[in-house]
Amino acid sequence: MYTFTVDWFSHNIPSWTHIFDSLGWLKSDRVLQALEIGTWEGQSACWLLDNVCCNSNCRIVCVDTWAGAQQYGTAAQDWGLSSDTHEGSRVLQRFQDNMLAAGAKDRVVVLQQPSCTALAGLFSNHLNAFDIVYIDASHYPQDVLTDAVMAWKLLNEGGIMILDDYEWHQVTQVPVEQTPKKAIDAFLHVFVEELHVLVLGYQCIVQKHTSMPSSHRV
Repeated sequence: MYTFTVDWFSHNIPSWTHIFDSLGWLKSDRVLQALEIGTWEGQSACWLLDNVCCNSNCRIVCVDTWAGAQQYGTAAQDWGLSSDTHEGSRVLQRFQDNMLAAGAKDRVVVLQQPSCTALAGLFSNHLNAFDIVYIDASHYPQDVLTDAVMAWKLLNEGGIMILDDYEWHQVTQVPVEQTPKKAIDAFLHVFVEELHVLVLGYQCIVQKHTSMPSSHRV
């Protein structure tokens, strides 16, 4: 049984189910590699393990600092986070317990690092063959754009990238120019020739073209 003290994910399940089912990836035996940037207690990772990355040869790389509630400053209380329950090491422990509950200890790679450090390491180790990338880490637009651009180069052609909190400004008091939307709009504009937008709502879900222009290949 999983333990989640907050639920920032379940409202995404209908769109994720639809997308992955349409690709033939839902409950399939396909060997898929996923990268999750920002994982918290592992709720989205558990869903992927149970529903998409089902094959024992699948792998999910989970990146997070697990800095805990303090990283959110004064907003933590508004989101129901406590300095006790959501202290970093306790959040990490719940994540680890949830991975064990998923029976996925051998399918999960944990990188407890800032995302830019982790992504640079994946490049240097040539671990650049992901079918799914989920970005839900820092909400500062500069960080979101950095995560998206770096992770895009790690995504296979035909792969899916999910960028969270596109409409975060609608549910918070944060000015839109200080939210992920600013970064996601910039990312979509720059990479428009390389992607197809599948969903644009609270989350932005895109698919990387299976045949990119040769001038764009790395």
